[in-house]
Amino acid sequence: MSTETHDHGHGHDHTHDHPCPAHDLAAKRVPVTILTGFLGSGKTTLLNHILQDQTHGMKFAIIENEYGDVDIDSDLVTMKAESKEEIVEMINGCICCNVRGDLIPVVKKLLARKGDFDGILIETTGMADPSPVVQTFFLDEVLSKQVEVDGVVTVVDALHVIPHLHEEKEEGAVNETEQQIAFADRILLNKIDLVDATQKSNARVEIRKINKTAEIIETKNSIVDPNRLIGIKGFDLQRVLEFDPKFLEEPEPEPEEEEEEIETCEKGCCSGDVCLDSDDEEEVSGIAPSLKKKKHDTRISSVSFQFDEDIDVGKLQKGLRELVEKKSKDLYRYKGVISAKGMKEKFVFQGVHMLL
Repeated sequence: MSTETHDHGHGHDHTHDHPCPAHDLAAKRVPVTILTGFLGSGKTTLLNHILQDQTHGMKFAIIENEYGDVDIDSDLVTMKAESKEEIVEMINGCICCNVRGDLIPVVKKLLARKGDFDGILIETTGMADPSPVVQTFFLDEVLSKQVEVDGVVTVVDALHVIPHLHEEKEEGAVNETEQQIAFADRILLNKIDLVDATQKSNARVEIRKINKTAEIIETKNSIVDPNRLIGIKGFDLQRVLEFDPKFLEEPEPEPEEEEEEIETCEKGCCSGDVCLDSDDEEEVSGIAPSLKKKKHDTRISSVSFQFDEDIDVGKLQKGLRELVEKKSKDLYRYKGVISAKGMKEKFVFQGVHMLL
């Protein structure tokens, strides 16, 4: 059983009925909801809940962005989703770092079939700064006419948000948690069952220092009425311009750096059904320079493992316990889908810092 309360930044709670957004979404432009939040906050759990709830009566095209080079989140979604949503996987990096090369072509491919869905849900990686992702839908001429940002939903880990906000970053590196909160139209203060009243109050204070207007919804296991997140027409461009006056300015291109070529899909852009072909790549290279992006902290990296054989669960559990005991502070997020020896079902494991 779960509970939820919320406020609008005025220090008191409200209770009201939530109208179904299905009729409001019949506009000409396709609504996009961006789900963001730091590593391990509960974004994929929220996405699964939205897809399983079905009271919204909507069908979505889903764009999954995975920080590592092995896609796990889409497996976690498809294992639980009963609906037939189309899932596009974008792996090995943040879409915020290369929106022109990655995100824009995928969205345009989806728009060619927009009669097949009612809206688009984008789950960013936990390392993503939502700013350039949102900016894309205003600066790209085609997308600005066909797509509207309905809202940015940020999931916040009540237990870990304060240390993540206060941790020291490399010079010039963005604090992703801070940016994710700043751009939010709705904030889910998640995992409130893991904190006491003082910790929860302190987390709310830190959030309000960054974002004074977004509705805060307290949740356990990311359980919330989806109608409070979808069809809200919550994105406020004027509010964004107040703290980021250059938001609508096309950034200067950054010098290109040679990168090691990493195999993703056969087209080299993603691992989903919607892929770039050669014509798309030429089109993208000609429309505009890549959006300039503040760098990520290079001390944060991702390590992935794939095995052809079934896993010995006992050995895996022992190895994970030893790793968590020694390195919990450095383990922002760990997760996996395994096929265990002697068992037909697949198993999911995941954790954040000490919580395995």
